[in-house]
Amino acid sequence: MTARALAIVAVLGLVAAGCGGSDSSSANPGGADNAQNDVTTTAGTGDADTDGADTDGADTDGAEARVAESPGCAAAAPETPGREVRIDLASGGVERFALVTTPSAAAESVEPRALVIDFHGLAEGAEVHARMSQYSELGEQEWFFAVFPQGTGDIASWKAGVGGELNPDHADVEFVTDLLERLGADHCIDLGSVYATGLSNGAMMTSTVGCLLADRFAAVAPVAGAAFYNDCPSTTPMPVYAIHGTQDPLLPFNGGVGNVGAVIAGGAADQTKVEVDLDGPGYPAALASWAKHNGCSAEFVDTQIDTEIIERRWDCPAGAETVFMIVVDGGHSWPSSEFSKSIAAQVGHTTDQLDGTRDAWEFLREHHRVIDEA
Repeated sequence: MTARALAIVAVLGLVAAGCGGSDSSSANPGGADNAQNDVTTTAGTGDADTDGADTDGADTDGAEARVAESPGCAAAAPETPGREVRIDLASGGVERFALVTTPSAAAESVEPRALVIDFHGLAEGAEVHARMSQYSELGEQEWFFAVFPQGTGDIASWKAGVGGELNPDHADVEFVTDLLERLGADHCIDLGSVYATGLSNGAMMTSTVGCLLADRFAAVAPVAGAAFYNDCPSTTPMPVYAIHGTQDPLLPFNGGVGNVGAVIAGGAADQTKVEVDLDGPGYPAALASWAKHNGCSAEFVDTQIDTEIIERRWDCPAGAETVFMIVVDGGHSWPSSEFSKSIAAQVGHTTDQLDGTRDAWEFLREHHRVIDEA
């Protein structure tokens, strides 16, 4: 596939057919203009409360005791490492596939390793998204399995919830469950260290499994499309590390959808700078809802990490941390991705002050789900 073709596919993959969370149907142009100044220790408020959260699902103490071996750990010999090896499986009567990268370290010994499932964006597909996020390369360095599942349809997508409501069609959730079973049988996985991330429509799928599969995932890291679903049935806290740019031309920071048609047709996105409300509707509201779900305080603290990065944190119970990385003037992009930079006309600015892969991994790896083996 040519570089130009890859760019076109990637642009399609960065577009999602919906908004990022509750109360995000329209942008709010009347807010603060990025609020780069006076942010270092700005506290915000919301309607979150600290009641009713169950913190038993995750833990950050005693790593050695947390390891829960998958059936694949009973293999008689170490595995053969592979880069983006395709595995096929039937799920719900439909043939599905995923690309799996086994770290070279797995060829040295059989021991449980973490697993990251990385969901592609709309039409992007597993192969292109693997080039976008570079999770295979990081998995090789950090000794974890990187998995890139493929959505369905002529324009590959995920049946993720949009507009604050879950999609009633859970075929993709069933696929993820089947995929985890297959991976656990074929490989030596630490079942308490399974994580999800993804871009745009893939970020919405990440949010969906964070809600519906809280018994399988230890933490999630949605990029440019985090969502919270008002009808989420789970009461289990889910650690969240979300990233979104204030000048996202496709999924605007305060909600809505940009000029997707022009981008799909191969044109440039409208990148007219807009004022944003850092504590308004759209993605700020979605993360505030996650914080409430996780039993965090109503107030948050914003810290200016760098000229383009604001880190928003709530006071949360241990194992329920909720973090929102706001990329000032950032676009619909994967931070530090060279691929994102190559399609700036379609997605906007890609920051180098945050790494959407490595920095997210540093958050994910600190969270582990306690497995009850009784």
